Parts: sequence; C-alpha cells; structure tokens
Amino acid sequence: MWCIIMSRYQQLQINSCCSLHRLYGASTINFAIEQKSFTSDVLLNENNRQRCMNAMKQTPPVAIKRRGTNMENAFASVLIAICTNEQLQNPSLLYTRRSRMLSRHMSQISFPGGIKEENEDFIQCALRETEEEIGLKSNRIDIWGTGSLLTPPHTAAIMPVVGVINHFRANELKLNEAEVDECFTITFEDLCHPNALGYTQFKSGYSTPVFRVNNKRIWGITGFLTNIFLNCFLPPHLNQLKGRVKFIKPITCS
Repeated sequence: MWCIIMSRYQQLQINSCCSLHRLYGASTINFAIEQKSFTSDVLLNENNRQRCMNAMKQTPPVAIKRRGTNMENAFASVLIAICTNEQLQNPSLLYTRRSRMLSRHMSQISFPGGIKEENEDFIQCALRETEEEIGLKSNRIDIWGTGSLLTPPHTAAIMPVVGVINHFRANELKLNEAEVDECFTITFEDLCHPNALGYTQFKSGYSTPVFRVNNKRIWGITGFLTNIFLNCFLPPHLNQLKGRVKFIKPITCS
C-alpha cells in the first residue's frame, strides 16, 4: 500500500479539494507518558541506537514504478539529525524549510539533503548537502548509519542517513538563502503528542502521515520519513504512533 501512497502524495497541491487533513484529538488516545521519558538517557543510549538502526535497515525498501525520466535514475540522501541542547538534553529533530525561490516544492518542510554525486556514498552526500544548505560542518555530526531506499515517482531515490548533533546551537548555522528559508528543531515530545499526528486522505483512498506542531506542517516524503524513523527510534513504551495512520473510505469530489 505504501508504494501507491507515495505515488499520490503530490496530488494534494493539485487536487486539494479532493483530500482531507485529519488530526487525532487528544481524547482519542491516552497520552500518559511523562516529559522526563523523552530524555537523552532514554533515547540516545547505545541499546536504543542499535535497536533503531537495526529497525531502519530492516524497513522494506519503498519503490515506485519508474517513468523513465532522468531524475528517476538519480540518487539522493537526506540527513535525519537528532539534536540535543547544550546540556545534552531535550532531544529533537532538525528540519529546514525550502526556499520560496526554488522551482520545486518551494516553502515545504524537509530534511537537509540533495542529489548524490558519482564519487561519494550516501553518508558523504548527506554531510556535504547539510553543510551546503545550513553551514553545519560534518565533524559536528555523529553518524549512526543509513536506512532503506525510498524511490518516489518523478524524483531521485532517497536514502535516509541518521546522525546526532550534540550541543546544537542555532547560531552556529549559516543558511544558504538560495535553498533554505529557515532551519528549526521539533522535540520528540511534541512530535509524539496525540495532537501532532494526522494524515492526508487522498481521493484515491490512501492515507499518508502528517505532523502538525504549532505552525509547522510536515507532510509528503518528509512526513513519510519522519513516521518511519519515529517508529524505529522510539522505544516501544514511548511509541504511540504505530498504526495510527488510518485508511478511510475514498471520498468523491464535487
């Protein structure tokens, strides 16, 4: 089902009247997890690191039938960066908002990343693109490893690369304004709150994850990758996301 979902996600911009954004109300699920559970001691210990990356490697690759465009013969990497503050606490995920000057997916939220060059591997690509986009040096990132390849239609196949940025400070960044309008972090506590996770329902009858935190909407490929990563990264006792992107009956456009 996920293969078909990813081939439909771009229809939201074209056929917004034919899709629904739905959010789960806080009353629909018991969110009894305390804030102190989302700490570096719990999330960034060696056991959780190994469990997360084993799960990322075992995630089945998502592949869409290619349409023969040059872009679909390319490969790309994105960096899923776990950040801690200067006290090595308050773990969060790093996101960027693409520049409004770009020709594709302008102003959308994404992970740092881009097209892989022939002479580099996926990790090298993610590190290079991160430095080019937000000015963060590669020696600031502790790489955990890679996941499984995602191959959407009409674009490059994407490899998620997971890493940790400890003592993260916003003032150490230097944004490339031609590519990035802003860079920000969202805590795991906020991403995992029942009010954050919803889904986009497409007229074809498929759903894909959407995360809303304050005025930030994470959807499309980035929402899909966020959902995959959280389900691999969160310890079982903290994971209340699994199975919450629901299929509902296809809707009819008027």
